[in-house]
Amino acid sequence: MARYGLTWPTTLRRPPYGMLRGCTGRDSECCGCSNHDKPPEDGGVDVLILETFGYLDELAEAVTMAAGITGIPIIAQATFTPDGCTLGGETPHEVASVLSRLPVAALGTNCTLGPQHTLTVVAELARHTVLPVSAQPNAGLPRRVHGRRFEYHIDGGYFARYARRYAEAGASLIGGCCGTTPTHLRAAAEQIAALRPPQPRHTAPRTAAAPEQGGLAERLARGRFVVAAKIAPAAGGAGDEAVDAAEALRTRASNSSWSRRGKAPGPISAR
Repeated sequence: MARYGLTWPTTLRRPPYGMLRGCTGRDSECCGCSNHDKPPEDGGVDVLILETFGYLDELAEAVTMAAGITGIPIIAQATFTPDGCTLGGETPHEVASVLSRLPVAALGTNCTLGPQHTLTVVAELARHTVLPVSAQPNAGLPRRVHGRRFEYHIDGGYFARYARRYAEAGASLIGGCCGTTPTHLRAAAEQIAALRPPQPRHTAPRTAAAPEQGGLAERLARGRFVVAAKIAPAAGGAGDEAVDAAEALRTRASNSSWSRRGKAPGPISAR
């Protein structure tokens, strides 16, 4: 098992909201980071992970400083909010574009988000880089239990299903952050063990994909009847049930006789 070193941003948080940036000067940050990261390979570290950075400029600066004092692989991970941007407002596209030009072995995201929102971020990161992408979500949001402690409600099975989706979206390094336990990670490993590693991506210009046979674009182009159904997730749910309902509805429609004849069906509703 590889040993890894962790480091995090110097930004301080002021409760209950807001960030204090610039409370330490750049020289102090450089000095602090240099002292913290002095040759990690001397301690047997195999990889250095820069994680939970909410501001892209701080993450880029940390990568530059770390690369100046060590030759071991660096993984750079930003953290995103539910709106799909970092605390600094950068999109996954911007994060991937900047980090791809720096000396990192992989880039990705960790913390803040649960499995569902992390999937969106991972897919966007993978679209805009040829580097390996990492994904380390939280086990959902913590909930207060009996007024004394906090617990994360997402179980290993749910976490593992999303681990597979990360791999299918192009992630090469999959793990967990806050609230994840050996149970979560074991389930994730079992879920993705049979998958083939993502194929190396190249920088050739992307071409528009041909319309899926029988898909929405093809049906519209042929003037065929199309049905759209809105499926609302259950209140308080994580959305997984809605995804399953959508897949079941699509299968039902594909197998029905009206879809093969192109005729309109009766009303369909899903909740």
